[in-house]
Amino acid sequence: MSLWVPLYETSLESVKSTISTFFKVFPNGMIWSNDTDGIGYDLVLFGQAEETNINVDILGKRWDNPNYAQVRQSLFDVGFYQLNDLLSTYAGNAHDLKKWMADAQINTDRNLRLGYLAGMALNNAQAAGIFFDICNNYQYPKTLFSGTDEELVPLFQAIDNKMCVSRKKE
Repeated sequence: MSLWVPLYETSLESVKSTISTFFKVFPNGMIWSNDTDGIGYDLVLFGQAEETNINVDILGKRWDNPNYAQVRQSLFDVGFYQLNDLLSTYAGNAHDLKKWMADAQINTDRNLRLGYLAGMALNNAQAAGIFFDICNNYQYPKTLFSGTDEELVPLFQAIDNKMCVSRKKE
């Protein structure tokens, strides 16, 4: 399951509600960022029943497979020129963000909380601040990726150069 979460024209409370509600259903969920020019713009939440492990060797073979040329071209068109450009957008998971989500209001069919929170944040320009707030809870993805050092070392270097990791080093 995936869910797009805009960080623009919204509030921290609204984003926390969205992410917390998603992670309540998908406790092994994770966040992938679209950090255009190093500033958070929107996120994609990804959830599945079991924990995720991404074998970069296997994924790299798919990336290079001519059968996936159209997928590769689509990703290229939006700035993901190499596989590591895509994978290094990892921004966190449900476990890392537990403290951050502690005060979040869960959205339900009975309270429709997100509708109220989102409506009160129209025209807000807080995207970068919300993204940085998420990044302040970033933990290095030690168990998410597997593969050979030949593939993992460049990936971890790409992750190290991303905004969430850079922000944590400040």
